[in-house]
Amino acid sequence: MARRGFCPHCRSVQPLGEYQEDGQSGLWCATCRNPIEGSYVEKPAARPRPSTILCIDDDRIVLSFCSDALEKQGFRTLVADDGPAGIETAKRERPDLILLDVMMPGMTGLETCRLLRAEAALRDTPIILLTASDDPDLSLKGRQAGATASMRKPFGSGNIISAVEQALGRRIDPLKR
Repeated sequence: MARRGFCPHCRSVQPLGEYQEDGQSGLWCATCRNPIEGSYVEKPAARPRPSTILCIDDDRIVLSFCSDALEKQGFRTLVADDGPAGIETAKRERPDLILLDVMMPGMTGLETCRLLRAEAALRDTPIILLTASDDPDLSLKGRQAGATASMRKPFGSGNIISAVEQALGRRIDPLKR
């Protein structure tokens, strides 16, 4: 990204070039070629921290699919392959959202969801349940366990991105896909 700054000669923000002269360096307006003083130069904007999404699923293919799709959209992803590992990761990393498989060996997603909600620091973290189950009561059971929403597997990358952005309260930009 080119450096930009206000040019008092052009009276607008312009692209800047750098020069070296007699051991001194400086900036010049790429439009009118006049030197620019440092106070007119825009400071680089701090990049916002990407939202962190924790994916908890015993299926490595689902973990890979979700993390790849989310990372392509600029999210930071963490993965865990069972409930206990997911809870520990969530307590340590404090993700912005959790994608949680319902049917896992050992501790189910519903049990994991209840334990996540019991943690004060994670009480308000959105949790989206992912399931291949056709149980018509699963959505209700998920809400009772503390889930924000639920999605049926299989799903496409657009579906998962839309669900994540909706749960995070972001406006969805269809041009980014």
